Amino acid sequence: MIERKVGVPATRNEVKGFSPAHLTRALSAAKDVQLRMELEKMPVPLTAEMVDEFMGAVLEAAATGELTRIRNVPPVDHAQP
Repeated sequence: MIERKVGVPATRNEVKGFSPAHLTRALSAAKDVQLRMELEKMPVPLTAEMVDEFMGAVLEAAATGELTRIRNVPPVDHAQP
């Protein structure tokens, strides 16, 4: 990996001071009721109920480098009422 050759972290877990508590805080903040509209306006809209499953998987993948953890959000059928 190029990151290793130039001496920079390749994953979040390699960043000095990074801990699982950072992931927990990020997921909690994303589920804050006051940020609901921000989640819904993202390029791939999420609800607070989806945060752990989908955003959590992305943050975990960034921490570990295991990109297979990332899950796609199912498409929304806008034709249904």
